[in-house]
Amino acid sequence: MMSLACETSHSQTSLAVGMSRQSSPRGSPSYLKLQQILSQHKHFHIDLGGTHQGLFDVVAQNMGAALQGYGLNQVLVDNAESDDFKRQEGMIRVEALFSPHRKTRGDMTEPLYLHQPNMAVIILQTEQICCTPYGKSVLPYLQLCHASPNCILWEYAPTNLQWLQQQGIADSTVLLPILHQHRLNTYYASASTSTTGTGTGTGTGMLPLHQRPIDVVFFGVMTPRRKQLQAQLNQIAQQQEWNLVLQEVENSGSRLDYMANAYQNAKVCLIIHSFFADKNPGEYHRLAELAPSGCVPVVETFGDVLFWENNKDQDNSNKTNVMEDYYGHCGGVIFATLHELVPSIQAVLFSIRHDSSNHKNSRLREVLGDSMPDLASKVENLPPMQDRLNWWNQPVQWDRILSIILLDDHDNHLDGDRTGEL
Repeated sequence: MMSLACETSHSQTSLAVGMSRQSSPRGSPSYLKLQQILSQHKHFHIDLGGTHQGLFDVVAQNMGAALQGYGLNQVLVDNAESDDFKRQEGMIRVEALFSPHRKTRGDMTEPLYLHQPNMAVIILQTEQICCTPYGKSVLPYLQLCHASPNCILWEYAPTNLQWLQQQGIADSTVLLPILHQHRLNTYYASASTSTTGTGTGTGTGMLPLHQRPIDVVFFGVMTPRRKQLQAQLNQIAQQQEWNLVLQEVENSGSRLDYMANAYQNAKVCLIIHSFFADKNPGEYHRLAELAPSGCVPVVETFGDVLFWENNKDQDNSNKTNVMEDYYGHCGGVIFATLHELVPSIQAVLFSIRHDSSNHKNSRLREVLGDSMPDLASKVENLPPMQDRLNWWNQPVQWDRILSIILLDDHDNHLDGDRTGEL
């Protein structure tokens, strides 16, 4: 049974509330700007589009639920660029930072609607902008948004928020876990057999870990950094007879079904950053789509750091990174540096193979030796699969989130939600 803390103070909804209050405490400029935009507009239209079209469809649905839950009416239009649409009163346009409404990423032509008094804009920031050339290329666009009283940014990562603070844009930024998208859940619900045609599945369509035929799965663009780890895993797989699925994958319906089946039949699902690790924002869209499959997520450590103010000592000597606390303690994520990824995979697979052994933990520590006590502790304290599934399958209550944040709707708070004390 999932712990009470994971249901209440560590729920995904409490994480969302806490994140928003870190960026936008009550009465702060970004809090007041968001409140003003939402109170002065009655309708909204969502058009993410762009090169990632289809990837964030569930994100669009979640954002629609958030705005509808706050009392706004969603409007569907064929042409959001038409003059008739731009003249509509009380309209909020929700778009992604990479939106097609700019000709190219490098085209900083000023969007006219940022200065149209009857049209507001919510920009969903879904990219790693803190430490890449892309961030510099879109900075003028973000500055235009900040200068407009009718534009606000919804940001997904604390690391990006720090960069936005350095650029003087924090007063127009609200931090929310907008990439918790669960886009493969419909495939998990329908799939009940393994990718090899064996295995009968369970009542929930989830095979126990020890029955899963795939040892490690990873889908993503094979950058040189990822190829290096791929070669290392392939070499170990020959020695230990691991069944690996490490592939690039297209963002299409048939491939999504293939990905879901692979995740659902894997013991370990791997996430490794594309090009760099230091201060790298978390890849939450990947994590949120693979974790509900029941596999154990082994994830290269995020650069995102977040602390609740009431959860650390005055001298910061006893502070816990909220991001790793939530995702590790409740979501069952094993975080590891690049050099710890392979030992972490080995430890998880060893633990699964010897799950019924009375001396599993002592044997695990023998395998790891004295050099990695933290890793041994993480694997030993991994939540049971059903608890992890319960946490991931209780997503952010998007239809309530804005009322909790802006209206202080205590009826919507979960009992024991410590984020309410911020």
